[in-house]
Amino acid sequence: TSFGIADINEKGEKIMEECNDKDVALAKQLNAVLLTHNENKVNIAKKYNLKTSP
Repeated sequence: TSFGIADINEKGEKIMEECNDKDVALAKQLNAVLLTHNENKVNIAKKYNLKTSP
């Protein structure tokens, strides 16, 4: 994961349970742009109104 300095909190845990993707959960928790080329992650991120960038 790209978030080596961040720990997932309760909000992130709840999102991770819903989407089953730690990267998306951390990006949502941190209100960050998700940097990925993975189309599956992009689609999950869109469901959570996250911005993505390749």
